[in-house]
Amino acid sequence: MNLKKLTTTDSPDYARHFGDRIGFAKEVGVQSYIATPLTVAITTPALEEAMKICLTFFEKIHEDKQVMNKLNAFMKVVRSTRKFWADWFPVEKVLLTDLTDSGDDVLMVDIGGGNGHDLETFLARFPQSHGHLILQDLPGTISNLKGLGEGIKAMSYDFFLPQPVKGARVYFTHFVMHNWPDDKCREMLCNLMSAMKPGYSKIVLNETVLPDINCPPWFATNDIDMMAILAGLQRSRAQWVDLLRSVDLEVEDIWSSPDSEDSEGVIVAMLKM
Repeated sequence: MNLKKLTTTDSPDYARHFGDRIGFAKEVGVQSYIATPLTVAITTPALEEAMKICLTFFEKIHEDKQVMNKLNAFMKVVRSTRKFWADWFPVEKVLLTDLTDSGDDVLMVDIGGGNGHDLETFLARFPQSHGHLILQDLPGTISNLKGLGEGIKAMSYDFFLPQPVKGARVYFTHFVMHNWPDDKCREMLCNLMSAMKPGYSKIVLNETVLPDINCPPWFATNDIDMMAILAGLQRSRAQWVDLLRSVDLEVEDIWSSPDSEDSEGVIVAMLKM
């Protein structure tokens, strides 16, 4: 990033959404900004600089079992305060129609699913999915699971490696891709695509979907948080479409939470036929 000048074409969305409001960058013209001391401070890799380490945020978290367990517990609580995605997303119509008949088929793989809170809630809503759900996360998380619901299989997996579960109906992530920049997300998506069954498998992303214009300040602030902590970002509807199309996926649709105070959405994509 050029800290001397942030322009329409090269400035990240956090500058365009928030910019001058909090002093992150000084607005000097239409979609044009210059750096401030806060610009410099917030674009310094805080974790690496403060702790003198060369690990990513998640690598550092997984070094300490207690910290890792606290993070997973925190994510479970945070998600419990929001409307569960399957309560407003048309699961029956989009995911459960025209399923294959084999008793061994996998309905849903939850990638990076932590302690399994999403799958457990999904199973409670759709008991017919019993025995057809797989939870995937890094070995440190999977080895520390306690009381995972019956009917859910746990599997160690790194989403930067090829997906071992082939031909599942749904490859699902919840608040995973906002932790990563586009190039890393493309790597994850390509690993999923290699396992998908054409015309059948779907990628389902439960993520924040920002409006393309007039982004509310709170959500723009969260975008800055993702950038500062993880080099990630909260994406707009147009950005999600661009990201998925960049790996030749076809976007089936994007659904938004009915809660007007929430920017949560569900993006569904399939292999191009």
